[in-house]
Formats: sequence, C-alpha cells, structure tokens
Amino acid sequence: MLRPLQPLMAPSQSGFGARLQSGLTSQEPANEAQTPLVTSEELKLLKEWPVENLTDILNLPDAALDTTADDYLAFHEQAGRMFETIVPLMKDNAATIRFGVGGASWDIGIPFDLDRAALNNRWRYERPIACWVRKHAQEIEAIAKLGRPYALASASLDVQTMSGVTREEAVETGCYASYLRQIYLRAFNLFGINPLPVEELGINGIDPWMQIVASPAIDPTRCTGQQLQRWAKTQFFTLHIPFECYSILAGLPNSLSIAERMQMCEWRVILEKELSQVWLQGNDSEWLEATLNCLLDPANASASAS
Repeated sequence: MLRPLQPLMAPSQSGFGARLQSGLTSQEPANEAQTPLVTSEELKLLKEWPVENLTDILNLPDAALDTTADDYLAFHEQAGRMFETIVPLMKDNAATIRFGVGGASWDIGIPFDLDRAALNNRWRYERPIACWVRKHAQEIEAIAKLGRPYALASASLDVQTMSGVTREEAVETGCYASYLRQIYLRAFNLFGINPLPVEELGINGIDPWMQIVASPAIDPTRCTGQQLQRWAKTQFFTLHIPFECYSILAGLPNSLSIAERMQMCEWRVILEKELSQVWLQGNDSEWLEATLNCLLDPANASASAS
C-alpha cells in the first residue's frame, strides 16, 4: 500500500492539535457509525475541486489509502509526463512549477516590481508558462482529479494523527473549519510532482479553504492576497483579462509582508497609490492603468485578453 509522501508527525497537544483538543469536552462515547453528512465547507470545496466519496475518505482515511492508491500512481505517472513537456519553458531556472492534486502552479524567482522594465523581464519567463497551463487546463484538471482522493486521505490521516481528533469529533465540537483547512492545505501542497517543502506550507502553500470557503463571493478590490490571486487566475483562464493584468494582480500580494497579505487588503487603493507614483516619476503606466480597470470591471478587459 502506498503511504504518505512525508512521515507522519507524532500527536501533539500544542498548537493546532491543542486547539482541536480544547474543543473536546467529556461526552458520551461517539457512536460507531461515522458522520456521513457533507458539511457546508466541504460542499464549497467539492464544487471547485470534485472528489468522489469525500466523506468516506475523511471518515476512514486509512482504508481509503488502499482503495485510492492505484489512481494516485496513475496521477503521478501522467503528471510526470505532462511536467516533462513544460520543462523547456522553465528558462534560466527562473521559474518553479509544481503539479499537484489541485492542478499546476508556478513561482517566478524574480522579485516582484512594478517598474516596466522589471515587469517585461518577469513576463519573459512567466508568459509562456501561464499560457501553456491555461491552454491545457482541462487535461491538467483531469489528471489532478485522479490523485486528489489519495492525497486527501493521506493528509486526513496526518491531521488525525497530529490532533488526536477524528472528523466526527471535529464536526461535533465545532472545530471542523480548522481541521478541514489543514487537510486541504497539506493535500494540495505536499503531493505530486515537485511538491512544496513542508516547512514552507504555512508561508507559500496554496490554501484552498482560504480561497473558497472563507469568502466564496470574492470582491477583488477588497480581499486577502490568496483570494486576489485566485480571482485573477480565474479571470485569466476564462479569457476575461489579459496576461499582463493577471501577472500584476497575482504578483501584487508579494509586495506586502506575509502578515499583511493574509489580511483583507484594499487592492484598489494599493494600485491607485502605485499608479500615482508612476505618474509622478513620468514612467510608463499603461499596464498599471489597464490592471486597475480589470480590477474594477474585468468584463471590459475581455476583448484584449490574450
């Protein structure tokens, strides 16, 4: 049987595990039947990232590892072949691409700067990758979906082991939001081709719960950094905004500290301040103006989307 790609951490009574344990009160022993109902948080995540038999996987993760292992192997093989086709686009080691159970993601190893010359340099590396991933989005999702059940089962087992709490107990005690968030955070970042190092999970990890559950109706002018990045990617993939505007919006949170971009940010105000600085310096403001317009009215940007 396949086992998790990273070693299980020992049960802990501090941090995340302690917070969950503090929600457990002295109750009658739980019924042997597992909690079958899909929670509202799970429904939101399922709508974005479909998974068959999600509650069975999360209720009995150890058993699910056996039944989903073959599909995970198929995912790994197919993702590896697709990854090989995109490697030539990774020029000068300036980009890092990850293929996980949530799809393909990438990081550009060039500090984000709104100076036009810096943007042009960044776009040399990012444009071919972003456009390639958009072109193959349906195929990427079909492959990612194969590995999702196993990754969620393994991540669920990790969280259960770390916290000493089952899904049923977390639901019953009102601790399930944190519990589910940790499962998806681990599943979407620590499995697949070129996974994120576990020590970077809380800093650079894709956070599906924060992107979808925390605020499903995203106002791009006022949201967290991850929500803005998710919104921009969706707009770019659906041809509503051009690549240049997507890249600026996706990179903008990286100009803030980690603590700042985890909070609700006024992105319109931030862009307007940057635009004022560019005007004062007499520099080219074309794409900053276009990005501000995309943020306020993406429908009018669709004609120029590439």
